[in-house]
Amino acid sequence: MGETIGYGGLSTTRKCYHRLSNEVRAVKVTKKEDLEFGERKRLLQEIEILKELDHPSIARVIDIFEDKKKFYFV
Repeated sequence: MGETIGYGGLSTTRKCYHRLSNEVRAVKVTKKEDLEFGERKRLLQEIEILKELDHPSIARVIDIFEDKKKFYFV
């Protein structure tokens, strides 16, 4: 991941590159510890809905990754 390009209440957005194509992407990183009870489930549901949408005014979610401490939304 590269430079930080944005901040939000629960997350930081950073520039990244797709390893195979070298295309520039953005990845939103959210710490799991910052999510209160129930927020985690709602966040994942919202992201799953966004993955299905294709509209020029809505940022497309390509994939979701997670480790023990963070969620990564590309």
